[in-house]
Amino acid sequence: MLQLRSLQSAGQEVDEYFTIRTDLEDENQVEKFTDFSKIPDKIKEKSDDMTVGFQKIVQTPIHLKVFKKDYIDLTLVDLPGIYYGDSTKSLIKNIWR
Repeated sequence: MLQLRSLQSAGQEVDEYFTIRTDLEDENQVEKFTDFSKIPDKIKEKSDDMTVGFQKIVQTPIHLKVFKKDYIDLTLVDLPGIYYGDSTKSLIKNIWR
């Protein structure tokens, strides 16, 4: 799930940030990140953490919240998918044959 949230600054300088978590983590204890170029790396880390020792298909969603000035509030929900790894490529190809 991707959520864009507007920071209301009321004339004050506020830091823009993002958070990322899974349903297995407490929303009130997530770390705030300010380097937006790290979003793909953080998504990959969460995906890798959830799939260690398991199949590449998991039901646990990843929640990415982006807090920036002058954004409109928006929520996008991605349909469940497959974590795309090398072993998954052949699985997908075989499904369509």
